[in-house]
Amino acid sequence: MDIGKRPHKVALVCLEGGNEGAALGLVLDDMAAAGPVYERLCHVKEPIEFARLDPSDANALSTCDSFVIAFAGKKSAEASALAVPIPAGSPRYTVCDRAPAHPGWSGALVVDDLDGVARLMRKPRLGHARRPFSEACDRFLLAVRTGSGFGVEHARGRRF
Repeated sequence: MDIGKRPHKVALVCLEGGNEGAALGLVLDDMAAAGPVYERLCHVKEPIEFARLDPSDANALSTCDSFVIAFAGKKSAEASALAVPIPAGSPRYTVCDRAPAHPGWSGALVVDDLDGVARLMRKPRLGHARRPFSEACDRFLLAVRTGSGFGVEHARGRRF
């Protein structure tokens, strides 16, 4: 993998449907919204494009050089990696509900409470309830934006 290389276009792909897909999709939507804001704030000359893509759209996926794949625990990390055609050497990150066992990922953001994501997303991004969740997402997004390794981090909101 080409770790440490800043990508030009990041594919944000959700492999799930139903409630799990909706929750994971909200996290990807948040990344798609926050990524360009951080690019603007950093005054980069060539901002990274963050694109929500369908896993079956091979043409669109072939234009990307970094990938964030969202999936729930019913699928293994290895099978999920194979569900999207990722060019060799491209960084692969995941947003999931449990830590992936597959060593080929560049990093993982583990969303511990998929049922609570919709509730959190209605709260202010840096408000009391959502702040720890948003900060974890921002650290993950920084790794994706810089092409860095990330490890595994759990994203949790505060409970009342």
